[in-house]
Amino acid sequence: MKSIYYPALLFAFIGLFSCKGNEAQPTEVGLPGTWTMITREAFIGNKWVSQPIPSATPSTIIFTNPSQLTSFVQNDTTLSSATYFELGGGGSGIIGPFILLKKSPNARTGKYFYYTLTKGSLRLSEFGQTEPYVQYQYSFSRF
Repeated sequence: MKSIYYPALLFAFIGLFSCKGNEAQPTEVGLPGTWTMITREAFIGNKWVSQPIPSATPSTIIFTNPSQLTSFVQNDTTLSSATYFELGGGGSGIIGPFILLKKSPNARTGKYFYYTLTKGSLRLSEFGQTEPYVQYQYSFSRF
């Protein structure tokens, strides 16, 4: 029995210390870079309403490492106030890939969005608001 115990213990320690966290890193999901807003929708009452995006200056957000965000979004306090972000994949009752946009690197609160990232496009769908509320969805293309 001793001859099996020590190798099993060794493999358990190797496995424990070689595992990386299951939180996605920004570079792993392809998030860093400049994104230009192409649509903005608001859920008001019981329907989605498309909102105009000023065309004079493109509305952009820039994700950089480590977890910094620069926002050049006009007429939108939801995105323009964020300067940091944090990716998550669940926990605290949240299912699916989400991003927390926040005002400081150590903040635990902010605006939560589900995100969908496909080749050249990013969609952010806000959640976690209480009524009465306006919920936003944004679509971006890589700049």
